[in-house]
Amino acid sequence: FLAAYSAFHGVDGIMYFDYNGSSEYHSLDYVNGYFDIHRNTALMALMPSCAFAYRMGLIAPAEQTMLIDFAPKDIELVPKYPGRVQFNKKIALEHGLRASGYSADATTASLYNSAVIGPYTTDTREILWDTQGMFSVSTPKFAAAAGFFAAMPNRTAGAMTIATASDFAAITWLSLTADSLAAARRSVLTLSTRMQNTNQVWDGAQTIHNNWGTGPVLMQPLRAELRLRIAADSLRVTTLGMKGEARGVPATVYPSPGDNRYFDLALDQNEDHTVWYGLETFGAGVPTAARTHERLPEAFMLKQNFPNPFNPSTVIAYELPKREFVTMTIHDMLGRIVAVPVNEEQTAGSHAFTFSTGRGRISSGVYFYRLRAGANSAQRTMVILK
Repeated sequence: FLAAYSAFHGVDGIMYFDYNGSSEYHSLDYVNGYFDIHRNTALMALMPSCAFAYRMGLIAPAEQTMLIDFAPKDIELVPKYPGRVQFNKKIALEHGLRASGYSADATTASLYNSAVIGPYTTDTREILWDTQGMFSVSTPKFAAAAGFFAAMPNRTAGAMTIATASDFAAITWLSLTADSLAAARRSVLTLSTRMQNTNQVWDGAQTIHNNWGTGPVLMQPLRAELRLRIAADSLRVTTLGMKGEARGVPATVYPSPGDNRYFDLALDQNEDHTVWYGLETFGAGVPTAARTHERLPEAFMLKQNFPNPFNPSTVIAYELPKREFVTMTIHDMLGRIVAVPVNEEQTAGSHAFTFSTGRGRISSGVYFYRLRAGANSAQRTMVILK
């Protein structure tokens, strides 16, 4: 989260929290507070991929930066009245913000009090915060998502789809070459979950206290089903150690996925005992873009899913007249997002994917699927029967 928004807002460094001296730590394997990053294994597991994505500029800066000229009286009264500088701070979730000066007659932030309603998407379309429980980053060379995927199946971040996960998860996928994730010969997956100290006691969801238990710190093992879009004939997945070395466990080889170029991975940390997985591809794969002599669509079009009604899966197809960043969301009758099967930049041409109810995780009923590509958008209705 910090790496993504630091890059988006053009911050020079990633914010982190530190403690003075080593006396704060009760043992070598004990988390002393929420931001004790030195011992927080769940955060440290994500550092290699997130810090690399940040430092290598894989996350684009904001396209539109709003300049705010502050009045001295507003700045001077902030310590006495926290939050006195009134403007819609949620704007920072969609646009870059910069302070242009501190000597205005009146703070110009009030000019930016337009309504900003979630889910929040940055103007680069790379960062998405669905307030119902998912945060994702979708770039050509870096994809990341965090959320409660057991309750929110089939969520997509770039070329990666999290079909489901057994617990709260933060998952990143990083290209280790100059190519995009879909074409990279080597890449790395990171699976991080929740953690707590042994004997740690929680006395309420909203309570903050210092009863941090004792060592060791335990990370909850995760079972996850991922779908990766990769142009390859086969994929080899290797569990990695703390230095990025192969751990000696036999690698899992996934054969050619066929025409759709999607590899379905089933990862289980109960058996793998690692948070890092090395991916290596072989062969060129079968292209799914427009064929050599196929004419490109002349207009944006979202087609009716088929079959409809359906159970357990249906095909949703659409056409793009030009390359666009595409987002597909599935909504229930109350407008709540239940799945985000597409959230990535796609080439011009005809596209289709199979949407599944996720082994019964999405109940029967009437749903809407919405497609947004650049300035174009469309919506259709589908019915799940059981």
